[in-house]
Amino acid sequence: MAAIGWRQTNGSISFDCGGSLITPRHVLTAAHCALNDDGVAPQVVRLGVIDITAGLYDPQNQFAQEYGISSFRRHPEHEFRAEYHDIGLVTLDRPVTLTDAVVPACLWTGAQVPLRRLEAVGFGQTSFGGERTPILLKVQLSPVDNSACGRFYPPSRRRRQGLIDQQMCASDERMDTCHGDSGGPLQLKLMANNRLIPFVVGITSFGRFCGTATPAVYTRVSSYVDWLQTETGVSFDAKACAGRHLNIREIEEAMVANRIGGKVFVEPEKSYMDLETVAKHRVYLGYSTASGRIQWNCGGVLINENFVLTVAHCDRFILNKTPDFVKVGDLDIFNDHPHSQVIKIERFIKHPDYRGGTIDNDIALVKLQRNVRLEPNVVPACILNSETVTLPFYEMAGLGPYNMNNFVMENEALSNSKVLHVLLIVLYSLLFFFELPLKSKTCKSIKRKVLAKSNPITCISLTSMVALM
Repeated sequence: MAAIGWRQTNGSISFDCGGSLITPRHVLTAAHCALNDDGVAPQVVRLGVIDITAGLYDPQNQFAQEYGISSFRRHPEHEFRAEYHDIGLVTLDRPVTLTDAVVPACLWTGAQVPLRRLEAVGFGQTSFGGERTPILLKVQLSPVDNSACGRFYPPSRRRRQGLIDQQMCASDERMDTCHGDSGGPLQLKLMANNRLIPFVVGITSFGRFCGTATPAVYTRVSSYVDWLQTETGVSFDAKACAGRHLNIREIEEAMVANRIGGKVFVEPEKSYMDLETVAKHRVYLGYSTASGRIQWNCGGVLINENFVLTVAHCDRFILNKTPDFVKVGDLDIFNDHPHSQVIKIERFIKHPDYRGGTIDNDIALVKLQRNVRLEPNVVPACILNSETVTLPFYEMAGLGPYNMNNFVMENEALSNSKVLHVLLIVLYSLLFFFELPLKSKTCKSIKRKVLAKSNPITCISLTSMVALM
């Protein structure tokens, strides 16, 4: 995160815009930050800042670095009288010193954003008309489809076409970007080699009445990657970028086994993979606690109206107890949304040959006390009736950190590396032992009752153990 500032006559610096360091000499920001309200260009960029109101040499800003601005390039199609193509590139007067507090971000080059929560960062106001925050703040926002967002931003004098494809929206009921956050990043973080890689998805551009759940508008970075590569002379290919400066990037806390002094010890076995989707067949298994709360931990797959497929080791997985409940139609592990179905478990049936502490025959069925209510967001998965699997790509769903291995950008070949291995389990002996109606014709007929048109969902395997190679 970069703070872009204007020198004042009293010697202070007013940091009124944000930005993202994307190469050792370039900061990505909003084009409208090229001039302030007095028509003056910014002169200063500060990086690694903890407290924006403290001086550069204040102990609170021990990681801070300050640079002059050599040039500020606005996108050639940007006009101050319009709200389109609001993207600019600041060239610093010299390369930054790379540290674990000052390291370039990558750019999200895909047109589609697969995650439902993004992170916005800035030093702006904390509410409409409120005070600026001296401390860098982060907020979690959800992308909003342009067609829905367009209701808030119809065509106008500065926006004659309404919202365009090069723009995107995001919002939250309680959190928002605000005045002073312009130019800052809307980003997601993916994990690679135990490190978190920030990818800038959008640039804070404009909004209305921040903090009122009205979506704000961001410049969609993927629309301008070619221009940025030409201007910087740097490739923003996702995998190439993620590999740069890897040794100084932030470590994913879920991977940390111990910290001793300044040393961090990473436990690779903690690495696991996640691809968050609206998984209509995905369920969670819950364990009741002494306080009466349900703790959702293990996952499973809905395979008909009253059976869930899971792994045997979910028994005694936490709290030394068998799970009590299943939650369907809701991917949130921390809250139970009104549309979710929470159903008590009647039986947890482990494979007869499963032995605790091993990975052999790690499969189980969960019988529910009552049938699930099938609806568009709750649809059973089918079971693959073959031991031969030749598909080139598989989808996983789980609760872990987002991993670089999960995402393929447009026009990018699928990787043939074996970075991640998932144990495949033969399902038939257990499923057919209970004579469940899971043959393809039966399964598809269940789907047709719920969805007029849908892509087939087939459960090939369960996640039992993951190993990094």
